[in-house]
Amino acid sequence: MKKLLTISILSSLLIACSDEPPTEPPQQPSTQTTQSATATKAETKQDKTFGITPDEYGNRISALVKEVGLGDYPVKFDIQKGEVNDTFNVQLSDAIGTIGTVDKNGELKGITYIMGKTEKGDEAIMSMVIMAGITARALSPETPKEQTAGELVKLLTKTMETFSKTQKKTSNELVVGNTKYTVLADPNIGLWITFSPK
Repeated sequence: MKKLLTISILSSLLIACSDEPPTEPPQQPSTQTTQSATATKAETKQDKTFGITPDEYGNRISALVKEVGLGDYPVKFDIQKGEVNDTFNVQLSDAIGTIGTVDKNGELKGITYIMGKTEKGDEAIMSMVIMAGITARALSPETPKEQTAGELVKLLTKTMETFSKTQKKTSNELVVGNTKYTVLADPNIGLWITFSPK
């Protein structure tokens, strides 16, 4: 009964809510050619972003959160500098956190929602699904919500159904437009929903 209720709620949220670097023909590269090829590969990796800054993402999220009547969402993120990527963290509740990855060019590179073990599992998962659905819409505003938030809810439902049966690490992914959604349920690390550019 509880499983049916969870699936029903997730379904109702449906309504509410890798390119490879080019290869060069074989030849004996000079030192200059090798350095150029290495730089090109690094630039290709750097290009895999959502094409928006964290501030632009925050503004989109804030507008969508207000649109559905959930109050405020931090618009300005505290970016922590890293060696490879920069990051920001937002603690949504005692059970749910968000990690954003920012490329060195200043553009958003990934968003991960993490829900750990909690006594309020049903309430926490609903909050997480709502925020993840809003994130899917914010990252692809030109795509209808049925194809962003809707597909995310289906992917989450599929993952949770399998996890409920096996109680073992379960992961599923789906590409919608230029975004890859990954849902991971694990008995040790909890539930993760990740958005990455495709």
